[in-house]
Amino acid sequence: MKKRAISVILIAAMVLASVLALCSCGSNEDKDDAVIVHPISITMSIDYPDKSKIPDLVNESFKVEEDSTAFDAIQIYGAVNSVPILVETTGSTVEGINCVKNGDMGKRVWQFKINGKLYTGSPDDIKLKANDSLEWFYKPVQK
Repeated sequence: MKKRAISVILIAAMVLASVLALCSCGSNEDKDDAVIVHPISITMSIDYPDKSKIPDLVNESFKVEEDSTAFDAIQIYGAVNSVPILVETTGSTVEGINCVKNGDMGKRVWQFKINGKLYTGSPDDIKLKANDSLEWFYKPVQK
């Protein structure tokens, strides 16, 4: 009988510990409480394909940390605004924005421009500066 009581107490303690661990894993920090130590302001635009029926984002002011890349900015924007961003991390490629994935509509892919200049390299190679304009668009590959 003593063994059974000890077993029940141990199981109850493990269940209680598991519940406490799960409850403490979630963050109660509001997304607006995130601290940016050296903020810079940029504008972000996302030009969705017409078939997606998703309204475009046009020149929305957005703050990122100094020395953020175009890759960082789109991921932060997605996280803050609950917009799913699909990335291929080994090559720092944006594979999808808001459930519109590369190749979903023919041979179209997500590409980006900074201050109107098209970049064909990795968005993780380009650091943003204050007042930059970052535009993501879904078009056939441009060269």
